[in-house]
Amino acid sequence: MKSFNVAIDACGKAGKLREAFELFQCLLSSKLSPDTVTYTSLIHACAKQKRPGLALSLYQEMNSMGVRPNVITFNALLDCCAKASTVTLAFEIFRHMKKEHISPNTTTYTSLINACCRSDNVDQGFIVIEHMIQGNIAPNVTTYTCLIDSCSKHGMFERAFDTLETMNNTGVRANSATFNALIQSCVRSQRIDLVVAAVLQMSRVHTATPDSVTFKYILQAIDSAMIKTLDILTAGNQGSTQV
Repeated sequence: MKSFNVAIDACGKAGKLREAFELFQCLLSSKLSPDTVTYTSLIHACAKQKRPGLALSLYQEMNSMGVRPNVITFNALLDCCAKASTVTLAFEIFRHMKKEHISPNTTTYTSLINACCRSDNVDQGFIVIEHMIQGNIAPNVTTYTCLIDSCSKHGMFERAFDTLETMNNTGVRANSATFNALIQSCVRSQRIDLVVAAVLQMSRVHTATPDSVTFKYILQAIDSAMIKTLDILTAGNQGSTQV
């Protein structure tokens, strides 16, 4: 049984959903009974392929088979919803989780927030993190990075920087992924001033070491600034020639 679960999990992590189900069918043909680990691994495989409908079917099947889900199962379901941007289903699953008296953890709330953000509902994401904190469940760097990334992509840069400050004040240290998400959106919006501000903040955080992605965005910002400068100079020269 353990060998089947390990193999199914490996297929899921490799994005091989069809192979994972083929192994599942072999398991059933061997007269073995799938357990919580089996179904959870299959749901993880569905998340990789953004198949929330299939993941929900597996959850319903395991319930009908008398196999009890755990917090990891629900987290896998929520992750699948987040990847597929199905926020309504995510909240339905979260409510059902609470009915089952399974306590949510940081990963649970982070996946729920991610579902909100991927569905362009940033405000709802902030409501979720408030409930999370009120329930004495501490957000981690992934939780905050998700919100900062979403704020930045929607041009809500003040809110993004405020969230960055909040996480630092609560002892959660940003990492390179946090700053890369912020810097990337600043570059795309051609807010070179904010790129500089983000890089300066990054230099003060010892847990956030610039990587190749960081330097790529910084070079893009420099390139954008140079093009703007050349456009201004060209326009000025044309004006002088006309005079």
